[in-house]
Amino acid sequence: MPRSRQHIAILTCTIAACLSCMPGIAMANATTTSIQDSLARLERAIITSFQQGQYRRALAQIDRYLEVAPADSNMLYNAACAHSLLNEQDKAAERLLESIDAGFKDFDHMQGDPDLANLRSHPTYQAILEARRRVDRRSSSRQLDQWRDRFGEEDYVYETDDRLRLHFATALEEGSRQRLRRALSDQADHLIDYLFEAPPTRYALVAIPKPQDADELFPEQTHRGIYEHARRRLIARDIGMSLQHEFVHLMHYGHMERIGQQHPIWIQEGIATLYEDWELDPAKGTPIYRPNMRHNFALKQVQRNRAMRWEKLFRINPDEFMDRGPLIYPQVRSIFEFIAEKVGLDTWYDAYVRTYEVSPSGTKAFVETFQEPIDRIEDSWKDWVRNRGTIDDRMQRGDPALGIQAEPTNDGAKITRIMRNSPAGRAGLRTGDVIIALGSRNIGSLEDLQMQMNRFEVGDRVLVTVRRDGEQMEVVVRLQSM
Repeated sequence: MPRSRQHIAILTCTIAACLSCMPGIAMANATTTSIQDSLARLERAIITSFQQGQYRRALAQIDRYLEVAPADSNMLYNAACAHSLLNEQDKAAERLLESIDAGFKDFDHMQGDPDLANLRSHPTYQAILEARRRVDRRSSSRQLDQWRDRFGEEDYVYETDDRLRLHFATALEEGSRQRLRRALSDQADHLIDYLFEAPPTRYALVAIPKPQDADELFPEQTHRGIYEHARRRLIARDIGMSLQHEFVHLMHYGHMERIGQQHPIWIQEGIATLYEDWELDPAKGTPIYRPNMRHNFALKQVQRNRAMRWEKLFRINPDEFMDRGPLIYPQVRSIFEFIAEKVGLDTWYDAYVRTYEVSPSGTKAFVETFQEPIDRIEDSWKDWVRNRGTIDDRMQRGDPALGIQAEPTNDGAKITRIMRNSPAGRAGLRTGDVIIALGSRNIGSLEDLQMQMNRFEVGDRVLVTVRRDGEQMEVVVRLQSM
């Protein structure tokens, strides 16, 4: 698609400066302004020609533009698009190479640009992609080298998944490392199929550090994980819900780059929070998003009329969102649970991407998918929250229990104490055992264990998988009340 110029003033000033250095020529401000205005008018005409499908006319206009600014990388790129749309593949490839030589670097835009569809199979285009992949891989490999230099080789395993373009630096037991790889592969495949279409085009690092290293990276104990897109780096304290949350950000950013969109933070965080506790319906193959502790906060906000109005939420900036995070995270997860239940997350997200240019806030996507005015949809969400009631998210007297105390590890929950006459003790569990699964559900953190225990009843017989002295074992525990 045509690339608009946002630096015409800088460009024309540079041209003017060059001309003013020539003997006998003195460029006045009026001349500079005239050049700037002419290029701006020509740019608008080029965009109009593209919109009207007049690609031959657009090429003539681009040629006139390039007479004044012959090294303009975006206009050279636009020429490649026009030739591609005219199915002139060799000319398109030539112009694309010229644009790269002139400094064009937005390869994510290039790969997602439908105007270059006719050029995809051309040898030059394929060579550009391969060169880009090699550069990206070398660049991202430096992340592994930097991690290795800082934290060493002894406690970490370093590996690469070329299919998903992920590097791993993990301080995990072999079994937990394999669980991590399978879980992220499954989550990535689902996100690709359901929302984001493809893995990121650039490699990223996923790191699960030793607890001591995590304390160095995250001085605040409440900080469980982070995805830094500028560094293409995801770090999580453990392989539980925070990792799943941050991995959605990694995949979502990859999609935004490919399609040239920047989704607001409330949408980014709303989708990511859904994947803190989820699974695929084995019969339908669709995601099930389980309500978690965030719902009860959202319920209190709605009941007390303190939930942020959607009109304001849709405009909130990242700094304000994070400053008010404890209040807003529950609300955005609740909104996206509502979307998923009523119209389907994939349906809403598809509508959002299609309507982004006219409604980046998401309002039009709501109206299109719910077929109601936005105020009525907001009221329906509040009714839905109230009618849902509270979610049992606390351990209290009378609840089913294993009869243990535990502390977090980076791959589960480590038993630190076994109560006298407890179900865990009778089943043969010991202090030092690390719980890594309850029934069919993996346990990747202490929070995971607490959430999963709330799904059982007193008297249930639960298969508990633990790691003991590097070996995995299973025991059946009959839960009793606290």
